[in-house]
Amino acid sequence: MKVLVTAASPKGTSDPIDERIYSTLQRHGVDAHHRHPQDVVSVAEFDAVIIGSALHNGRWLRPAVDLVDRQAPQLRQRKVWLFSSGSTTEPVANRLHSLELAKVKAKAAAVEHRIFPGAMGGEVREFAGAAMVAPLLKPAEGAYDTDQARRWAAGIVRTLRAESLRPSEGQLTV
Repeated sequence: MKVLVTAASPKGTSDPIDERIYSTLQRHGVDAHHRHPQDVVSVAEFDAVIIGSALHNGRWLRPAVDLVDRQAPQLRQRKVWLFSSGSTTEPVANRLHSLELAKVKAKAAAVEHRIFPGAMGGEVREFAGAAMVAPLLKPAEGAYDTDQARRWAAGIVRTLRAESLRPSEGQLTV
């Protein structure tokens, strides 16, 4: 079973969530591959795809959305899971995120979408008002819960294994 893990981050690098998902898949013996969304030419070689994005103002980053747009026909033929990482604590961000994710999830025919809270601190430092907002943040809000990501990835492995044991359509079972 070959699985692609890809996620968009503000700086174009991996974040702790997609790294934890990728390493968990590998630890469970899955043939996992880790790429940045802009580096994915095709998903045709993969049995399943896990796509994520950091949130910026309640929205997925452009590289992740573009990947889903480019690969939608291929994604619909595979098992796809989606995740978001970052803060969705503001009502406006939640509404934007929900509307956008409904479209992305439908295009990819995704099995599930999961939000991993955290990293607000990193997002806040990116704008001029950071000095005013930073004191209002809870200390734990800037950290990712990578254990939650590990458990989610382990659940994906269980799902993929269970489905690979099911007989294909048209096969006779005894």
